[in-house]
Amino acid sequence: MPSLATTRRPRLLVSGRDPSTAIAFEHVIKENSRSQAFEIRGLASGVAFFRLSSLLGPQHLIEVSSPTHEEAATKLIHQLFDDWRPDLCLAGVSGPDHGIDEIMVREAKAQGISSFVFQSYWGDLNPLTIPFLNKILVIDQFAADVTASKCAAEIFVVGSPQYDSLGDLKPQQHRQAFNSAIRRSPAQPVIAIMGQPLEDYTGYFPTFEMFASAVKVLNPLIFLRNHPKETDNSKARTRAVFNECGLSVIESSELLLEDILCGADLVATPFSTSCFDLQMINRVSEFPLASACYMMFNPDLAETFRHLSGLRSIPNSDHSVATCLTDPSTILEDVQHALAPTVQQARWQTIRRTFVMPGGGARRILSTLHQHLSSR
Repeated sequence: MPSLATTRRPRLLVSGRDPSTAIAFEHVIKENSRSQAFEIRGLASGVAFFRLSSLLGPQHLIEVSSPTHEEAATKLIHQLFDDWRPDLCLAGVSGPDHGIDEIMVREAKAQGISSFVFQSYWGDLNPLTIPFLNKILVIDQFAADVTASKCAAEIFVVGSPQYDSLGDLKPQQHRQAFNSAIRRSPAQPVIAIMGQPLEDYTGYFPTFEMFASAVKVLNPLIFLRNHPKETDNSKARTRAVFNECGLSVIESSELLLEDILCGADLVATPFSTSCFDLQMINRVSEFPLASACYMMFNPDLAETFRHLSGLRSIPNSDHSVATCLTDPSTILEDVQHALAPTVQQARWQTIRRTFVMPGGGARRILSTLHQHLSSR
């Protein structure tokens, strides 16, 4: 009987429903288009479908409704397993809720198909998938150590494919695009607020209320970037918080995330990975960018972070590379410190010296998958 390698390329079925998963898998699919290691088809919902559709096309990417209908999604996956016969499945770790990723991982195990999940945040696992996990791809050794304490799956360190192309980024061009779009005043600080889909968690909106009340004396321009999974109610409430403090709030769906991160003076969020995105861009930038700022002073929201992540603190949030607001009484003082050019310069230098240069994550993922098939 001829081997698989001489009859066809191995088949990889991917799924995604989360923005971070989609960005990572974009790079994996692009790298695969060069290497031709796999034949790829996909299942995606929400923003993940939007991002992956131009790469896979309607013939190879199926849109799944969000929220996902359990019975319909299970039937669809079974049909793909029977008709297309994938050799491997690759899913994202997509937050605490339930969707196509969790269903595919579960059904792959039931059908005896090897599956990998890619974890984009240190130690993050969906409790619904833990019983079905075989192999987990993680971004660094710290993530591997945390993940190993949560489950018995085999773990592979592959890096962060979403940062593979950062070496080609032009931060100055993104900064100019941001400044042109918002028509900023040179004397007015710009604070980018990065929202999260956390409206159902106690402490989310009070965090913004306390932050807005503390920084209003600086008269900052607030650039609000909502998370794709936020509801309209969450977006409206966040905007109202800053408006009610007399602050100007602007939004733009036309600006790229890179424009915002390169253009703002401070990037603030409860615990979104957008601050790590900023730090990674600072790693490749030839000049200092904004300070990353985590809002962790509300005890309820801080406990939510610990519950969701399983971590005691946010990785890469120490004062040498970020601002972590933990004391409500010093919010203004800490924000002013983070806005200081000397502080931004020092953090940029530390990041350039201590963070690993991004690149090669997508290639390592494909190599890991291929080695797994070769070893069977």
